[in-house]
Amino acid sequence: MRIRLVFEPHPDVDINNNQTFRHYGENYLSDFPVEWGGFIVLDSYETLYERKEPLYQFLIHEGNENILGDLLKYLQTNPMHGYHTHVLVNKNNQKEVVVSIR
Repeated sequence: MRIRLVFEPHPDVDINNNQTFRHYGENYLSDFPVEWGGFIVLDSYETLYERKEPLYQFLIHEGNENILGDLLKYLQTNPMHGYHTHVLVNKNNQKEVVVSIR
């Protein structure tokens, strides 16, 4: 199972430095086996705030149901201030599915 976390900045957040967010995100997700995925741009219909800002992503390549459950619980109890987190899951190389949007 591949888990992808995409962090969308709230309208009042203006961090557009890849290395700054990478450091911030790696610390925030330090209990999980994440890999920095860089930044991406999503279509505005897939985002909440319709900004043309880059969204930062982290990947878990060898995920499972336990990791996913722990991750979702962590995101609910410890949201990253200033960011909306999109969680997408790809099971068995099927189409990626949105699991949670907080």
